[in-house]
Amino acid sequence: MPSDTRDIDAFRAAHPTIEMVDVVIADNHGVPRGKRVRADKLAAVWRDGALFPESIFSLDRAGDTVDAAGLGVARGDVDHPCLPLPHSLTPVPWRDGLGQVQVTMRGPNGGGFFADPRQVLENVLGHFHRDGWQPVAAVEMEFYLLDAATGPDGQPRPPRGEISGRRAANVDVYSLDDLNDNAACLTAIEAAAHVKAAESAKPKPEAAQPALTEKPANAKSAATVEQRPGRHRRH
Repeated sequence: MPSDTRDIDAFRAAHPTIEMVDVVIADNHGVPRGKRVRADKLAAVWRDGALFPESIFSLDRAGDTVDAAGLGVARGDVDHPCLPLPHSLTPVPWRDGLGQVQVTMRGPNGGGFFADPRQVLENVLGHFHRDGWQPVAAVEMEFYLLDAATGPDGQPRPPRGEISGRRAANVDVYSLDDLNDNAACLTAIEAAAHVKAAESAKPKPEAAQPALTEKPANAKSAATVEQRPGRHRRH
């Protein structure tokens, strides 16, 4: 992992109003967890890493430690340094003054920590590479738009349309009216996706971690939001 701080210098020059940065690590469920640090303290994160406990990889879905997994108090809930992934330092488009960097945990011997999902992936990729294979993946995420406030029954509910002011009361697949009714929100999501994709698309050094971001020439851009009524997809 690089201790080179050129990423920080370029980032702060391009985004001088960003004062805080979220240091993000994915837990064993893929849920982003992390700490918030001052932007002027990023050099220490690059040099020494941000400390996280190894038990972050033995959480249940609600975020509580599962001690039976053997990574909690039984081992002293040990902290390990987590170092930035190359070129993962980006602004957070939906929050003024905030940036984000992704990190991965290093083990006692300086290599990847065995339970970090990224290390698990590297190990699997290593088997493929030794046999002359190059895995390629095209990832698609589906999501639903929900009102920030639950309904009177405490259950999630659709948002009010920006134009009609009504809530969808039934499934109405491929309704263009529904897309128009939520256009501002969907446009903001796509704009944020383009910002993140543009920042992460910078050339990466040869020593960068193996990634699953390669895709066939006919695959859609990673920043494409396919808008469908009720359900939306990010490619």
